[in-house]
Amino acid sequence: MLRSLLPEDWVFVWMDGEFDVPAQKSLSDIYPGPYRSHLRDLTTAGVASTLEKIEAFIDSEGPFDGIMGLCEGAMLCASLLVKYQEKNSAELSPFRFAIFMSGWLPFSWTAELGYDVTNVLTSDNPINADAEAWRTAEPSAGLQRAAMDHIASHALFELNPEIWQKWTSTIDMAVKEGNEHLRPRCFHPDLYNSKIELATVHLWSERDLFCGHAKEVFRLCEPELALLYTHDDGHDVPQSWEDNKIISDLIRKAVLKIYNLAFGSMALRWRQLTGAALAGHLVLLALHDGKSRFMSGHHFAATVLLYIIGSFCWAAFIYPHFISPLRRLPQPKQSHWLLGHRSWTHPTDMGIDGVKWVNEIPHHHFIRFLDYFNRDSLLVTSAEAIGEILTEKDDLFPRSVQSRYIFGRYVGHGIAVAEGDEHKAQRRALSHAFSARHVRDLYPLFWDKSAEAVRAVTEKATKSPSSWTTIECHSWAVRCALDTMGTVGMGVELGTIQDENHPLVQAYEDLKQFSWQDAAMILLGTVLPERSVASLPLRRNRVIDSSLAQIRAVCRDAIRRNQNSPSRQERKHVNICSAIIDSGHFDEADAVDQLMVMLFASHHAPARSLTGALYALSCAPEKQKRLRDEVRRRLPSIDDAARVTHADIESMPYLQAVCKEVLRKYSTGVASREAACDVTIQGSVIPKGTAVKLAVMSANADPVLWGDDANEFRPDRWLTDDRSGSEAADNQSSPAALGGATSKHAYMPFLHGPRNCIAARFAEAELACFLATWVGRFEFTLADQRLMDERNLPARALETKLEVCAKVIHGW
Repeated sequence: MLRSLLPEDWVFVWMDGEFDVPAQKSLSDIYPGPYRSHLRDLTTAGVASTLEKIEAFIDSEGPFDGIMGLCEGAMLCASLLVKYQEKNSAELSPFRFAIFMSGWLPFSWTAELGYDVTNVLTSDNPINADAEAWRTAEPSAGLQRAAMDHIASHALFELNPEIWQKWTSTIDMAVKEGNEHLRPRCFHPDLYNSKIELATVHLWSERDLFCGHAKEVFRLCEPELALLYTHDDGHDVPQSWEDNKIISDLIRKAVLKIYNLAFGSMALRWRQLTGAALAGHLVLLALHDGKSRFMSGHHFAATVLLYIIGSFCWAAFIYPHFISPLRRLPQPKQSHWLLGHRSWTHPTDMGIDGVKWVNEIPHHHFIRFLDYFNRDSLLVTSAEAIGEILTEKDDLFPRSVQSRYIFGRYVGHGIAVAEGDEHKAQRRALSHAFSARHVRDLYPLFWDKSAEAVRAVTEKATKSPSSWTTIECHSWAVRCALDTMGTVGMGVELGTIQDENHPLVQAYEDLKQFSWQDAAMILLGTVLPERSVASLPLRRNRVIDSSLAQIRAVCRDAIRRNQNSPSRQERKHVNICSAIIDSGHFDEADAVDQLMVMLFASHHAPARSLTGALYALSCAPEKQKRLRDEVRRRLPSIDDAARVTHADIESMPYLQAVCKEVLRKYSTGVASREAACDVTIQGSVIPKGTAVKLAVMSANADPVLWGDDANEFRPDRWLTDDRSGSEAADNQSSPAALGGATSKHAYMPFLHGPRNCIAARFAEAELACFLATWVGRFEFTLADQRLMDERNLPARALETKLEVCAKVIHGW
């Protein structure tokens, strides 16, 4: 089928295997044989012999433009390309492109190159593709043939006796005394410094036992030239017409990349060529004088201006509207050259736009929209696409330049902007402070700090001449969350609950006073270095610098206090600050950046969540009363000395349901990613460089994912019919556990995958304790009754200012 979808003048030449092998179980009923393989074994000698025969075949039957292989064939293709690069250099490779289908990592033809994997081939997971596992296990000398017996039942060998034959033959030869030079060796992208510098197409299935190897083969290739497609047909060539059509298009695209590489020996891009032309013009200008120089100067200026105008017209008008391969996806109507499809009323918050789009535009996996300057962008809308991007192909979607600028500039250069191995290392260093066991120990501290804030509000309420007291609940939530973070996260008492004018509170208040200058700097931050944007003579830059200096000073002081505090064994509990120090991974400057990230996240999100909860419960008095009744029935008063534990809080089904619904409905944030290469997600090819947005607000409000009541505040969606909560606890895939959503990936407050929120448990525990104390003590109603209609709620009210009326309910 694939051949029929490619041009008729393409000629395929097949090379038959040499060695008779047993049939795969999946093939024995389809094809009677004979069954042959190119490889006798995986030793360096066996690989070298096979590669020599392939080279001889190429010399006699070639030349060829491309090479293609499946499974073992793909491994040999990769091995041959590595050999050419090692021995002849990439320029002398006989191929221009390669297609790898469910391939293994390439094996070496010599004992001088590659990593010895004898120990890996005889481990419990003989197809492990993790470089760290390869590093930590030393090859064992004198390994006996019996070492293979314990893996004979591995699924790989059960399905494919041919591979078992190669495995055992390889080990039999490699472990004999004097045969060290025959040990099998592999090229892994983390253990090998070069890349395969050809246009490549990679196909694999997540259901394939070899998908780990196939992913590493992809990483072994030059990312600028690599194209990827995943399918559902296991360790096989995809069978459906739709899959083959996508694959044929990718192969055509790979062939087109050949011409980009072959366009001159320097392989310059058009921008480089234009720059060279302009530089040449300047040289000619310098060689002239007088009137000639004057005229040439005008010509040069006109050329530069024409280049700028032409580039802008191409990027903002021609490409997005007439050329982009994404232009046929569902999208909003009418775009503007500056803001694209984004709204003029809230240009920096695309989550609000996303909520509107998912409720108005029929969609499946994506909604295509134009971002600033009409840049191609995708809003991810289906649970399947969200899961594939965040979990299966997370490494192919790094954070965008824009998101790294925003977090780095306003929050700190910590884990929020780290990528790749550095992100993994930072996450490991911080993980102990956010482990489930540690968070369970923090519940009493969360409760005590929240109780302190509630008592402070109670004192204010008792001084009011009326039974109802108007409070600005977001301000109180911020102060409560900051004070809590000081105690449980930094090991210091900040005192923000008692001091509404605390310098730290004021610093964050100044930071969130967003203006048009912020929007302008964010735009500039996508094309200019952060330091250049931060140096612009703008009033907003001065305010930001002053606020960040105050926050940085608080964090630096906390780091130094913890460095001088008792040892880890003598501390009452491990806080975030001490975890940063004890990891040994950060110097003081980096440690301060990490703590700045944590301090921002630990007050901004909880304050918004608590404000959102009080708003929702003020709009629904019956739900508020139901929650208050459960709190008073199950928990001691905040004025008692009784200790509240995680077991007490987690055993309250309605409290847990309200917290989940608050996080679903009122969480914000956008994960901005960028496709690192051409990649296929749910059948759609996403070109390299495309901005991919995962908006928490739009995903959590999408009727396709949550049903027609997606925009309603309905805690009961998280409960079973009998309101016991037992079903959700016992079955994490039950409708109640998912809130009635179609998939766990529909619930997006903390994202998913290896870069999900490290503090998710911390945030859930903190919100539950905060909400229980506030609702247990007060009855709330909105100060402005017009806000009962959520359409009248200002866009950023839940994270800036919301006034509610509170009344003390005695008896608790």
